[in-house]
Amino acid sequence: MYNDGKLGKQLVYIADYTQSSTPNLDAFLKEWNVQVDYSSVIDENNSTNQEVNILLSQSNNRSFVAPVVTVTDEEDYTGNLANASLPIVAPMARPIQTLTANNGRTVTALLTSSDTSYCYPLSPKDYSTDSTAVADGSADSQEATEAATEAAATTTSFDKDSAPQGQNTVMALCRDQQSTGDAFIESDVIVLGSMSMLDVNLVQNSAYNNAEYFVGLLN
Repeated sequence: MYNDGKLGKQLVYIADYTQSSTPNLDAFLKEWNVQVDYSSVIDENNSTNQEVNILLSQSNNRSFVAPVVTVTDEEDYTGNLANASLPIVAPMARPIQTLTANNGRTVTALLTSSDTSYCYPLSPKDYSTDSTAVADGSADSQEATEAATEAAATTTSFDKDSAPQGQNTVMALCRDQQSTGDAFIESDVIVLGSMSMLDVNLVQNSAYNNAEYFVGLLN
């Protein structure tokens, strides 16, 4: 990303609720002043969430109640949506926190949840490194994987009624911009908190703005 001082590089990092512990990636993101929390953004307010009735390819044929997220007013990164009334949804999105650091890099929230959202804690998934435990597509291995995922994602002591509510960032832009005297050079890292936001069945659905926003943002 530093590119021998010339910058000019772009990178997209997509986090997901199914991830195991990622200490190296976490350290890299910290250098860009962000942290992806191990929790999932939930919003039960009827005016700011929408049932995603399509089958997400990674969801084992389950539908999600996914928060509708808002595009921030950052002028250069609105995605130039043709129909801004269509929702952008963020199924099982992990929130992105901005860290304070005096390194000249800035963080801009691109997509945020509403003020009524809260975060449900998750645990990093613990995947076996035993070669005999690699998923082989069988019913037994799939069932075991699903069971482990469900167990890791459950926090029995969580009380949603006492959980803090507020906006949560689910997509952020990290910028390293430097002056060369008469111009600026820049490297960027886009951080997305949910792989499900770009699920093939979701981005092909014309009822949502997920695909158009993401493509517009990259452009």
